[in-house]
Amino acid sequence: SEQDAKRVGFFTPAEPPQECDKVVCFRRGQDWSRRGSVSDISEEVSDGTGGLRKGAEGVKVTVTTETGEEFKSWSAFLAPINDKEYSAICTTHALLSSTFCDRHPCTNPAVAKPVSKEEAREALVRWLQEMEDADGESLAIAGASQAWILAEFDSHDESALYLYTTHQKLGPRTSLNTGHDYSLYYRALNNTLNVDADPNISNAMPLIRRMIYLLLYDETTGEKRLHKGGRVWKGDTQRPVPLNMHKLREANRLNKIVRFRQFQSTTTDEKLADKYRTREDGRGYKWIIDIPPGFWGARDIQNISWASGESETLFPCYAAFFVENVDNDCCHLIAMDGSTELVARAERHGLRGTAVELLNY
Repeated sequence: SEQDAKRVGFFTPAEPPQECDKVVCFRRGQDWSRRGSVSDISEEVSDGTGGLRKGAEGVKVTVTTETGEEFKSWSAFLAPINDKEYSAICTTHALLSSTFCDRHPCTNPAVAKPVSKEEAREALVRWLQEMEDADGESLAIAGASQAWILAEFDSHDESALYLYTTHQKLGPRTSLNTGHDYSLYYRALNNTLNVDADPNISNAMPLIRRMIYLLLYDETTGEKRLHKGGRVWKGDTQRPVPLNMHKLREANRLNKIVRFRQFQSTTTDEKLADKYRTREDGRGYKWIIDIPPGFWGARDIQNISWASGESETLFPCYAAFFVENVDNDCCHLIAMDGSTELVARAERHGLRGTAVELLNY
């Protein structure tokens, strides 16, 4: 139905794309996965071709590809090219070509000194003062919010992680789309990673690196932190956009891994995940993640979390997962070693150092 199409992220006759919008086609056949910019829109009655039943009214969209070729599609089979939304999913290849990878210095925390708290604090100040939203517009973070964040950072030993667990407001919420929401500290940090653009990435990089290090290592002893394993859940208020859902299904079909650009906060309490999933009056989306025993690549942060009763396990950004199963309401993942696919692809691309070493742990 039109409501179902809208709910999962496709265009509808009531809300069609606009000229110059960048779109991708998901109709099976010769136009599957073709991309381009919308060059014309018209209301028509279907003659039974193109996937819309005969006699039905719809919006016919003309799309121009980068090579100048054109194809037509009903709006119901088109989706925005916006895979860098909240819980943005990418492949290992996309990681290697990301701004995150490009901006990360040649550092391997297994052998190098971790980012100090002082360096992370300086990065936090720059990030807050020069933050931009997903459209590249400057955001003004209230002075009182900045002062509270810095005071909390100074008063906790593992403050880079502690701050992430808070629900500290940075400003008013201006978008219902969580991928464009910078009103809360943790969402702003995750959307910095999801959008993957400067200046946010460069400014926040030392802070992000310190968070990753604290998730993987005991700063006092330098020893690896191993997770005991088990099953955790995550509830998102919004479903993955069509492009991200396609990536999940293709990874499942081809036995490939996926990576989440952002940090992934999960809980051992399924009921709590369900509560988060439906807290904005929608069906939302549930993630089930199985963690192998003695896993290196996630940390139980209940003892440092602001909400200590949530039994929270946090995964670093760009963590790797195998897609066990996926449907419209739920995705079952298995946590994988962060180096999965990474070294071989890096060697093929001639890459050394940067985020390759960081995520290779």
